[in-house]
This record gives sequence, C-alpha cells and structure tokens, in this order.
Amino acid sequence: MKKILVTVLLVLLLAGLAASYALGKFGTAARAWLFGYPLVLMDATSRASAAHFGPDDRNRFIHSSTFPDHRFRAVVKPNNDTLYSAAWLDLSGQPVVLSVPDTQGRYYVMPLMDAWTNVFAMVGKRTTGTGAGSWLIAGPDWEGATPAGLELIRSPTDLVWLLGRIQTNGRDDVPAVTTLQQQFTLAPLSLWQEGRHNPPLETGAVPADREVSPKEEVAQLSAAEFLARMTRLMQAQPPAAADAPVLAEFAGLAILQGQVFDLEQSGPVERLLIERGVAYMRDHLPDELARRRTVENGWFIPRGSIGNYGTDYGMRAGVALVGLGALPPAEASYPSTSVDSAGRPLSGEYRYRIRFAPGETPPADAFWSLTLYDDEDYLVDNPIGRYAIGDRDPLVYQPDGSLDLLIQHEQPPARASNWLPAPAGNFTLTLRIYMPRDVFLEGKWSPPAVERLEEGAP
Repeated sequence: MKKILVTVLLVLLLAGLAASYALGKFGTAARAWLFGYPLVLMDATSRASAAHFGPDDRNRFIHSSTFPDHRFRAVVKPNNDTLYSAAWLDLSGQPVVLSVPDTQGRYYVMPLMDAWTNVFAMVGKRTTGTGAGSWLIAGPDWEGATPAGLELIRSPTDLVWLLGRIQTNGRDDVPAVTTLQQQFTLAPLSLWQEGRHNPPLETGAVPADREVSPKEEVAQLSAAEFLARMTRLMQAQPPAAADAPVLAEFAGLAILQGQVFDLEQSGPVERLLIERGVAYMRDHLPDELARRRTVENGWFIPRGSIGNYGTDYGMRAGVALVGLGALPPAEASYPSTSVDSAGRPLSGEYRYRIRFAPGETPPADAFWSLTLYDDEDYLVDNPIGRYAIGDRDPLVYQPDGSLDLLIQHEQPPARASNWLPAPAGNFTLTLRIYMPRDVFLEGKWSPPAVERLEEGAP
C-alpha cells in the first residue's frame, strides 16, 4: 500500500511538473508574441511604404493630397480630418532636421514614433505652438553637437515613423493644406548645413491597393517566422532598458537579443507549445486591449498609456492592432463602439441616431469628428463619398440646440447633412476628439449611446 501511495504521489508530482512546464513554455511564447507584435507590424508597415514608393523613401516627406478612402489599406482606422504628411526616418547614419512653417493657428501635429510604437516626442500646436521652428532628431547613439538654431530630440531607436497630420476642413480646404505641406521639410544634418533639404518623395495619396495589408501580413506569419523576424529586428532596434525582466523570461525559449530565433532548434514538445502559445495570443489580442479600456455608454474609451506604453505590452500591442500610429490622449482621443444602447451589434439593417444634448457636443479645443469603419477597421464605400462627419461640416441642429447624427444605410429623407452612410453589414464607429478638454480627460464627459431607431421613427 505504501509503494502504491508513493507511486501515485510520484505520478502526480511528475504530472504537475509537466503541466507547469507546458504552461510556462506556452505562456512565455504567448507573451513573446505580444511583446514583439508592434515591432514586427512597424517593420511591415515601413516595408510597405518602400515597396510602394521605392527604396529611397527614407528621410523625406510623403505628403497626401487626398483623403484616404475605402481602398486605403496601409493602416487600420485612417482619418478623414487631416491630410497626412508621413516620413520614415533612418537615423543610423546621422540626425535628421525637421523644419515646420508658421501655420497661422491651424492645428497640426508631427508625432515621432519609435520602432516599438512609442510616441517619444511631438511637434505641433498643443506642444510647441503654431510658429515656425526646426528640430534635430537624433538616434540613440549619436554624439555630435547640436547646431545653433536647432532643438535636440533624442529618439530611442534609429527607425522613426513621423505620421504628421494637418487640419483640413473638407475637400475645399485641400489646396490650402497641400500648399502648406510643401513648407514642412526634412533634411539629413549634413544637407541642412548646406542650406538644402530632401524634396518630398511624392505628392499624392498615401499607399493603397495592396493585395495584403501589413496587418494581414503579420497575422499570416507562423510562430517560427514571427519570432525569427522579431529577434532579427531587435538587433537593429533594441528594446528599452525597462524591458530587461521580460527579455530574461524569453531567454528560456532561446529568444535572445542579438540572436535570430530558430524554432527548429527546439524539441518537438517545446516547438508545439511555442506554436500554440503564439497562435493563442494572436487570436486573443483584441481581448488584451478590451481589458484595458473603460466602457461608457457602450463606447470603449482609451484612458490609459496610449502612445507612451512603458511596460504595458498588452496595451501597446492592442493599440497597434486597431490603430497603429495612435496619438496620446492629451493630443487626440478615439472612443469607439460597435454596439447600440442595448448592446446589440451595429448593422446597416437598422437606422441609428447619436443625440448630443445642447452644449454637450464633444469637448475639443481643436475639432471633433465621427468616422465609420467596416468590421475590419477600414473605410466603407458609399454613394456620397462621406466617411466622417463632424463640427466642421454644415450640421443642422435641433431648435433646442441639440444635435442628431444619423447613421444608416439608406439616405434619410431629411437632414441629409447629418447623415453618415453605413454599409449593409456590420460596422464600427470612432469618435475623434482633437486636443480634448479636461472634462473629457478627467472622465467627466462621455459620448452618448448609439440609439437604434424603430420603424416609423423620424
């Protein structure tokens, strides 16, 4: 009997150790994918730009002279409020000088995002004003002296994505903004010292019409491909010092900084656990973001570390998934919803209304808009080419000062100026608030719920 008991205990112990081993390897692989997803997605997005514009797209602006439309697939949730002035900076050789004109009070922001999607600096109306100025953007290892007339901005990585936005008040305002864009310049330091700058690579729409978007490309990577790409990229774009504890954990799977991961070097059991862990996290990434967002009147409202994530890897990866290039909340906030006031999915089968009480429109010191996306977070084709609606549109208010926004598939017989066209199927809504006021940032204002209108309702 004693031998049987010892045998049973030994079996249980071994089973527990096996379970602990399996859970440990599975969990570590899942966390490694979560950690590396923003880096790999940024690389895919950068390469998509080079494929579209050519290998010489670094350190020069790519100005958009048209709004993104339903064909745009370069990033998810593009906006129709601003014209983009984007640039991929390579700081590995020398710093780059960003010069901006006096925008005469017009809102703009030139955010600088490192290879891990952290917004480490912003030049624009909220942070530096709208006057003219120049900044020296230097990589982490540059040791030169900052020339007179320039203000130093230090980047944590040599790869930087500058995803600038300039306020554009509808299509009629596009010519004025495209003229202004030409006054935003980039120049490697040596070129700037000669009084010259890199001309814009192209004036036109930002990349569209790709067979596979960067987001889809990364989603299709196997565990072996993803982890190999992640570790290769980490050699050129090292993680932050604060990431040391999690990198030590990853070392247990031979995911090491400075070495390219090779899944074939793992045993069959470990290989299976890594593959399952990566697949699990890839499928459950949306849940990571959902756990970090508050829900108010059916709207998911990001109030956390958007743009500056620290070690909140779940938030960092979740934001990259649904809105790569997102700005910190103090600059712009993006409440979003996919349900009505009763928690039912939004669908073009029904008509909806968002009613803002008198004096309760979104509290923005710059401007606000409401954009509609399909269930994959891209703009939706519609008969009037309207993808967003907001305070710069000729909206019709009710006699009491309230404002109704109408969201439906068919054009309403009245108040078409307040209509945001919806597809026949499911869709989501994103409310953009540029330079939100404290009443929003402090949680004292929330968007009203989306009401589903019954048949016969006006």
